[in-house]
Amino acid sequence: HVVVTHGFGNPVYMSIAQMQEAVSLGAMIEFVAGYAMGDEPLFTPAVYADAMRRVGVGNVIISSDFGQLGRPLPPDALALFAGEMKRQGFTDAELHTMMAVNPARALGLPPEPAARR
Repeated sequence: HVVVTHGFGNPVYMSIAQMQEAVSLGAMIEFVAGYAMGDEPLFTPAVYADAMRRVGVGNVIISSDFGQLGRPLPPDALALFAGEMKRQGFTDAELHTMMAVNPARALGLPPEPAARR
């Protein structure tokens, strides 16, 4: 399994086309919440959401990249980011895919039982 970390920002700066090509070869792309949040985000939430849609919900892993001194704890940051992505039009099911299903798949874990969703 290949996960491209920080694919849409520092230090990788992949274009949408490059991310789509990586996905076509079997990679997943990590989008870190920190790039679209905080005092000086690299991207607006709308630009970030558009990139995730163009890469495909089934190919995206959302992580926090928070926890540094003076910044939110990772779970808090993920909750704030999920709320922002809902405002950008993502459904709960899509967010669950990007925040739970895809990371588990990248780790080779079995699918979550339907009764637990």
